[in-house]
Amino acid sequence: MKDSLLPPKPEIRDTIHTLLRALISTIPIVGGPAVEIFNAILTPPIERRKNEWMCNVAQDLAQLQQNDDSLVDRIIADEKFVSVLLHATHVAIRNHQAEKLLALKTVVLNTAKGIDLNADLELLFIRYVDELSPSHLKVLEFLCSTERKVAHLIKYQQLYDEFKKKTNIDLSTDFFKLACDDLKARSLVRVSSDLEDFPGLYVIQPLTAVSSNAKPTIIVTEIGHKFIDFVLNDQIQQVSTSR
Repeated sequence: MKDSLLPPKPEIRDTIHTLLRALISTIPIVGGPAVEIFNAILTPPIERRKNEWMCNVAQDLAQLQQNDDSLVDRIIADEKFVSVLLHATHVAIRNHQAEKLLALKTVVLNTAKGIDLNADLELLFIRYVDELSPSHLKVLEFLCSTERKVAHLIKYQQLYDEFKKKTNIDLSTDFFKLACDDLKARSLVRVSSDLEDFPGLYVIQPLTAVSSNAKPTIIVTEIGHKFIDFVLNDQIQQVSTSR
């Protein structure tokens, strides 16, 4: 956890950027102006990402402040908000995917709003956003929105077919299974071991039809629902997507 608070180390391209800037500055006459042009066009990637992230967060916080004059004073004194912002910033600088940056910003904004959620879960959700791909998040959203419909399916192929029908996202069956396993490993969903795998593997016992009164084979956990509500909820993201 301590290491996650450290600023990211400069990447190789940042080192190259610094070297080229130094070389240009040694050129007689045009050196100075050339460096300025170089800096203006090619800001080091880490600084560019950090500046873009902080500007986006600051703009949305400013919008929130329009309806809450005490917002800035409150979040400055809120150690939980500061921790969330630091963790989210560290992850944001290391990511380029818009879906993940939006999810991270949503966590920061919801913390600023004072939405009640355990601090441990907020930091855990930031880690999950970092570890999971946008496709993972789409699979989780699908499972949440169709939870009752898919609860009693008995085959991954059925679940995959429903996913493609609802989302039109073309994931391979292997990646879809991997996404489900990753969500399960993080306690965001629970999947019964009786759910029949995709064709190609030996099945020990044939599965029988599951009655409507049986326990579900697929559920989104309480933590999974909280993740959806706090990180991916569309209503919460309206501030970010309205521009």
